[in-house]
Order: sequence, then C-alpha cells, then structure tokens
Amino acid sequence: MEQIITSNNILINDFKLLDEGFIKACEAVAVTYSAEGKFSLVDNNNEPPFLTKDGANTLERIRFANPTMNYGALIAIQGAASTLKKAADGTSSTSILQMNYLKNLNRKHFNKGVERGIKKAVDEVYKHIADLSVTATREDLLKIAITSCNNNVEMGELIMKAYDFADAVELVKNDNREHAIVLEQSGMILDSGFSSVFFCNSNKLNYEAKDCAVLCVASWKKDPEIISYIKSFYKSNGMKFPMLVVTERENNELRDNLIEFKKIGINIAHVGLTAYSEFDNVTLLSDIAKLTGASVFNPGSTEEIVLGFADKIVARDANTTITVSKVPDAITDLIQDLENQENKDNKLEVRLKRLKGKAALIEVGGLTPGSLREAYDSFEDGLASVRTTKENGYVAGGGSTLLFISTILNTKMKNKEEQRGYDLVKKTIKSPFNQLLKNSNRKSSFFGTDYEKKCSIQYGVSYDAKKDEICNLFQSGVIDSTKAIKTALESATNVAINMYSIGVIIHFPKM
Repeated sequence: MEQIITSNNILINDFKLLDEGFIKACEAVAVTYSAEGKFSLVDNNNEPPFLTKDGANTLERIRFANPTMNYGALIAIQGAASTLKKAADGTSSTSILQMNYLKNLNRKHFNKGVERGIKKAVDEVYKHIADLSVTATREDLLKIAITSCNNNVEMGELIMKAYDFADAVELVKNDNREHAIVLEQSGMILDSGFSSVFFCNSNKLNYEAKDCAVLCVASWKKDPEIISYIKSFYKSNGMKFPMLVVTERENNELRDNLIEFKKIGINIAHVGLTAYSEFDNVTLLSDIAKLTGASVFNPGSTEEIVLGFADKIVARDANTTITVSKVPDAITDLIQDLENQENKDNKLEVRLKRLKGKAALIEVGGLTPGSLREAYDSFEDGLASVRTTKENGYVAGGGSTLLFISTILNTKMKNKEEQRGYDLVKKTIKSPFNQLLKNSNRKSSFFGTDYEKKCSIQYGVSYDAKKDEICNLFQSGVIDSTKAIKTALESATNVAINMYSIGVIIHFPKM
C-alpha cells in the first residue's frame, strides 16, 4: 500500500481494499436475489433487527470501519441507486453484475481499448434485449407482479386489482391492519417530479407522504412570506408533518431554502411544474389547488395562505401522483364546465383526463413491524416491475435472458484489448443466472458440465428455481421487466468502468 501524507489530506492507493469493500457490499445483496434468495438480517438502530430480501434495504445499510473499504461500498450503493432511480427495481441484478465485472478482470489489464470493447458488447446486449422483449398483456403483468413479490400470488392479484381500477397505484402502511386491501381514490398525475433528490424520504428514491399538506405557490423565487409561513407551520405541527410545496415554475431559490429545512429533519418536498407554457403551468397549479382544497398563494396579491391536503403524495424523479379519497365539488363543477365547451382542443382533452384521473392505494398491513416492512417492500417491488413492464415490455427471466444473449455475442474484434472488454461483458452477463443457481442451493454440476448450454439453447427455456427444473419460463410465469434488466446492466457497466478508472484514493486525516 502506498500512502502519501500531505498537510491537508492522505492519499492511499490501496485498490485491494477499495475493491474488497465494493465486492463485499455487492455479495451481501446477491444472496437475496430471486424468489429463492435468502434473507438479510439488518441492524435497525435501537429497534430489533429485521429480516428483508429487498436489495436496496440491504445495500443502503452496509458500512465498513475501514474508510477505503467504505468508499468501495458507497460506490456499490451508487450503482444500485442509479437503477432504482430509473427503473425502481433491479438493485440485486445491478449488484451482481457490477461485482462480477470487478471479479472477472484484473485492474492492470483495464485501458481505453478494453472500455471500448465493453461498450460495444453492451450496445449489442441492449439490441438483443429489445428484440426479445414482448409487449405485456394483463395476464403477463399479473405474472410479473407475482414473480416480483417473491412468488406471492395474493400480492400480485391485489396489485392487478388496483391497476384494473386506475393508472396510478401507490402504497400506504397501516400498522392496525393485518392484511393488505385496495382503496379506490381520485388522483392526479403530474409530469413533474421532485426538484432535488435531497427531498427523497424512502429507500426507493421517492418522496412519499400520507395525509400530506399541499402548498400551491405562484412564485418563481424565494419569498420571505412563504418561508415565514412554513417555519410557523412546523413550529405548530412538528417537524415530521409532511408538506409538498408546488410552485408554478421550477423555483431554485425556494428549492435551496427548502433543502436546508430538509437537512434539519423537516418532512418537506418541492415540485416545480414544467409544463410547456406559463398558461399551462398556471392552469395546472389551479387544478392542483382545487383537487386538494388549497388556494394558490401569489405573494403580493393574495392576503393569506390556504393549505390543501392529500391522502397520499408520491413524488418521483419524473412525475408526481396526488391522491384524495373524495373528489371536491370544485373539481366536479370544473369537469362539467369543460365538458360543456363545444370546441375541445388537445390541451383541453388532456386536462379533462387529468382531472378525471383515478388512483388506487394499496393499504399494507402486518402482524408485526417486521412483517409489515417485508410486505411493504414486496409490494413496492411488484408495483415497480408492473409499472416499468407496462412501459417497455418484458423478457423471459432476466438472468436467463442475459445467459441466452451471452451465447449469441460472437463479434470478433481486430483489437485484442477491445476483444478483452467484449469477452468480459459476455462472461459477466452470465452471473445473475449463476447466482440464481447458488441461491437455490444448486451447483453448476447439478445440470452437468453443459448446464449453461441446456439452459440457453432456446430462448425462454431455462431453469425455474421454484419448480427446480428446466422448463418454458413464459408458460411458468417467470418473466421480468425489460427496463429493469437493461437499466441494471447500464448502471453496473458505468460503475465498473468508473471503479477501474480510479487512479488515486484521497482521505482527509482525522483531527
């Protein structure tokens, strides 16, 4: 280990420890992969430890006493978080892939030629995934939901019951309930998400709030009156009371001030509307206010601030869902007025559809705090998979699909370094399938030495861990979201290249 101490920091070039922290963190998540995956037992501070099979829950809590190993773990977390942000699922696949990138190539062999080969191979994998992807029917979505909920049929059926009623489905915990139920509600989906990841308060990188106050502001900058009101609100209601602040436009000044509130524990989030024109933003803000019972506050012209309330708020990176249990009369009257207009252009039709929006809440219960948490995590995974599959289709078992694709990656490079990078991808994408066998307590020899060939000779015919046999995965319902598996490979590849590209590790000395 080379260590250089300067007046301001310490440079440590111990890449062995960096890689060790990275790989150990990923290995902890890998054991939870698939329906046959094992539980992780996680420290819960002053509460009893809890069991989880959720990759994000496992990974986000991993830390090492050695600071260099801890750097590695934090980079692994960033890779999984990238997948979580884009696809809301696939953290375990990401961890397995990025771990095996590091295991399958010595650092001293990495260079720009290898990187080019990696990227060429990954581009080919993307194309094959797209070619193999299938548009989902309701029956397919039910299979996806069941698989993603760790093969829990009841959970999968509840998710589809919710989607039969509404386009938007969200979760809410109820520790007074033993079983989950579907609540049919009204909802509005915005094409604007949280303005900063600092507002996220869930391990799925969302802002989630039940019984949430809504403040609608027609302002493009920070206003002392708004800040003063928010301070007064939290002084009266406590820091944990949730509030969503929606502004007519992206408001960076107010956003930065609200982030400071968030850093001291205030449960607040900000969404800046991003409609095409000022008129559209003003109209949308007015509709949000009517749905939640708020009044739009315009500094300098509005006398008082009137908050609205929503049963559930979920703000993601690209969209926000607002749900209410009862449609206000103001919304009913507005819909009737708009429908009576003779000339309805596209914008008006879009507005009507948004105002008539339906949302469903799955109220999750459990006998114990641990069972409630595990049920909630399973529902989250199921919902995320259904959501992304509706958008991009599905493939036959993510690990099995990547194994099949590995057999048809046969491009020959003129440059041997590019070939090394290409072959690295070909080897690495087999790893989720191998981890599935490992988690099922099956060694590769279970199928004989040619087990990979047996499980990849025909697309869709591979190992089903639940049945413990090779069968048609489509018929067995073992299917995965196209977006999740593609995003997992994308995140893992980017993180692995970054890991290989690190040339020096810098720590600040302890004072």
